[in-house]
Amino acid sequence: MRGIIKGSVVCYGKGWFRVTAKFRDSVNLGSIFGSRVIHKRVPLSEVYEDEDAWYKNWQQSETYRCM
Repeated sequence: MRGIIKGSVVCYGKGWFRVTAKFRDSVNLGSIFGSRVIHKRVPLSEVYEDEDAWYKNWQQSETYRCM
């Protein structure tokens, strides 16, 4: 496991976000397909890397199937 770095897809609350910035003990989170920051200074203890689950869910979406 490589740990959480800038660009990682993480789970926070009930959704998935991309890490836009990483600090010593917190991260900023943004949308996966954009550059907008949605949550600032979220403690690392509240997020976990979850790219595989996000991708599995994304493959089932209508948007993905229409590509």
